[in-house]
Amino acid sequence: MKRKKIIRRVLLALVVGLLFMVGNTLYVAGVFKTIKPHFTGTEKSVPILGGAEDITIDQTTGIAYVSADQRRATFQDKKNPVQGTIYWVDLNNPAQAPVNMLPNFKKDFHPHGIYFYRAKSGKQLLFAVNHAEKNTIQSIERFEVQGKKLVHLNTIQHELMTSPNDVVAVGENEFYVTNDHGFTKGFGRTMEEYLRLPLGYVNYYDGKTMKTVSSNITYANGINVSPDGKKLYLASPSTRRVLIFDRKADNSIEKVTSVTIGTAGDNIELDAQGNLWLGCHPQMLKYAAHAKDPKKKSPSQAIKITVKGDNQYEVSEIYLNDGTSLSGSSVAAVYKDNLLVGGVYDRKFLWCKMK
Repeated sequence: MKRKKIIRRVLLALVVGLLFMVGNTLYVAGVFKTIKPHFTGTEKSVPILGGAEDITIDQTTGIAYVSADQRRATFQDKKNPVQGTIYWVDLNNPAQAPVNMLPNFKKDFHPHGIYFYRAKSGKQLLFAVNHAEKNTIQSIERFEVQGKKLVHLNTIQHELMTSPNDVVAVGENEFYVTNDHGFTKGFGRTMEEYLRLPLGYVNYYDGKTMKTVSSNITYANGINVSPDGKKLYLASPSTRRVLIFDRKADNSIEKVTSVTIGTAGDNIELDAQGNLWLGCHPQMLKYAAHAKDPKKKSPSQAIKITVKGDNQYEVSEIYLNDGTSLSGSSVAAVYKDNLLVGGVYDRKFLWCKMK
């Protein structure tokens, strides 16, 4: 009898533990979140030929660069993937249509995270994560911005970049890149996501070689650097946090704190004051369903993290919709009173005017 009681207690503990884990996963995924659309301002939809997964803005000129790719079309036919591109958008001239910056680019190109970098020399560069279907090793493509065109400079590949997500440049040839998963595909990747296993990491490239500078991160997603270059920001959507690192003189990084944002943050952009803006997925399971079926809508959200002082931050929700205007928001980028919100799959982005 005593043995049976012990077995019952063990089984009960396992059941309770499993229910807690499932409940916590559903909570973190936003299943119980109530969506109340709001935004103080106006918005318009700007059509492009692919999902605007990432947007980066030159705060000096007000030119936005939009990463666009038809991911569903590529998933359906990987032997004949639809070419992705980068768009040029003038935020000072709303009447100007977005311009395709790579109309004749021959290299297999499927951009993910991107970053605009203005060097001290005045050179303007664009770095892009490229999930080229014909490459077994993922890459970073490096371009020079020449007006409304991009000139391809070089391709950087390394065995550490197995699942790159976003990139931030800290020099003409140097950058940090996130690796969002430890597993690249299959059942292992699925389990990594649903169990929220900390298998992601951050790599640093010094212009010649690459090394891992931070590991054991749950879904290492969007990344950016503070204007003074001393802080590195990293979105961890599965933990609903933004991790804050101190950046050392040798380009190593050390985590100092994290900011709980209560939602799944994707890409991170900075405004002219150095505040953080994130496109977010408030309901992750709806986003997963939307990824498979465009008829299923996924709410879109933009939040702002105001830098109040050294390791002091304030989170505010600026924009929220139920997926009707745009589904699956992955980026929010700001220039003056302009707020651009892009999504992974919808072939458009939102151009909002904030009051």
